[in-house]
Amino acid sequence: MRSIIPFVLVITFYFSSCTITEPPTPDAILKKCIAYHGGLKNWQQFESNWSMISNSSHTNDLDEKITISIDVPRDKFCYQNDRRNVSVCFTDTICTTEKPAGIKDNYGWTKNFYTYIWGLPMKLKDPGTVLLDSVGSSEFNNSPCHEIYVHYENDTWTYYVNKKTNRLEGIKFIMNADKSHGEIVEFKGDLKISGVVMPSERIWFDLSKKPIGTDKMILQ
Repeated sequence: MRSIIPFVLVITFYFSSCTITEPPTPDAILKKCIAYHGGLKNWQQFESNWSMISNSSHTNDLDEKITISIDVPRDKFCYQNDRRNVSVCFTDTICTTEKPAGIKDNYGWTKNFYTYIWGLPMKLKDPGTVLLDSVGSSEFNNSPCHEIYVHYENDTWTYYVNKKTNRLEGIKFIMNADKSHGEIVEFKGDLKISGVVMPSERIWFDLSKKPIGTDKMILQ
């Protein structure tokens, strides 16, 4: 009687080679990305301050030293710009400090903007933030990346997550009302602050990839 072992091995190999690997879901990608950047718990307990040297085409490429303070548990935020000689602090939406007086309306945007940008990817777990169901694939920062998306009221964001390391390599947003307007941000290097891994440098581009600014963190 001929052995059936070779036949069984062939059948086993055939079916194992036909196994379909399910693509990762946006939630699964985000979960791994958050773990790389220190975890949600560390962000929820985050309380720290740091400085950066920032320049952009909007400020004629002049360097500005900006100091940011974020206290997530108490919902406190402070922004200080040495070149402009301005500083503002907020608790929730209430301005508690403004120097000089009367600037709070012009600088009210700083709290949401900097907390969001520096709190990524953990900020994607905020209530009301819903990941789109689709997952894309592309190269970003010369690395193969997953793309996950969030559609906000005014703009749609793409987040580029390294397929191998789960690091957030960068972001892109496009205005919903005008698809020609938006920006791309590349994240360079890593620094750990109070348990949260943040990029040490951000390079900003317009949608045509023309450089429009940089933010470089400096140690206090």
